[in-house]
Amino acid sequence: MRNVRFVWPAAAILYLAFIGWYDGLSGPLSSDEIDGYIDAVEGSGIREDRLSLLRKFLEEDNGEDFVMVNAILLRDPPLLVEGIEPGDTAREALDRYMAYMMPALLSRASHPIFVGRAALPAIEIWGVEGGDDWSMTGLMRYRSRRDMMDIVANPGFNASHEFKIAAIEKTIAFPVTPYTQIGGPKIVVALFLVSLAAIGHLILGSRRPSQRTG
Repeated sequence: MRNVRFVWPAAAILYLAFIGWYDGLSGPLSSDEIDGYIDAVEGSGIREDRLSLLRKFLEEDNGEDFVMVNAILLRDPPLLVEGIEPGDTAREALDRYMAYMMPALLSRASHPIFVGRAALPAIEIWGVEGGDDWSMTGLMRYRSRRDMMDIVANPGFNASHEFKIAAIEKTIAFPVTPYTQIGGPKIVVALFLVSLAAIGHLILGSRRPSQRTG
């Protein structure tokens, strides 16, 4: 019965450890970090005005998570870059890009919140030229701006990024912070640990110490 006392504290410790990893504890980016990240991506073909916006985004870092909103129109067919064969679809090319991105994201507590295919062209649109047609949209949660830059500044990103260029005809991507998410991993993990602790409590609490016979 004494083991039962440790079930709930153990669950609480595990949850706190998860929150520490999921939310991150590294704080805002330093000036040296920002300069290093900008130097790392400067030669990747990013436009000068976009690079200035990226620097502004990094300089305004609050150390917290954010969501990248993406609207995507896929090519038909994809560009024939190295690794893409005739007959491959844009979706297959995008999957090759995500083969690098998903492990890099998940290892940094970053993940998709929502992904969906467009059911129709834009129903309501004004002030945007050429914004009628889209193939899909997605919301990607990043644990921090540091984590995003660790991913895109990695040399492995450039090789996989060719697949993204091959797959996508046009895209709009912008960060959102702060944001509200109903549910998510924090709730799922909390419910899982509560359920696990409750089961452990029942199992350990039902055990009776064996009685010795004289």
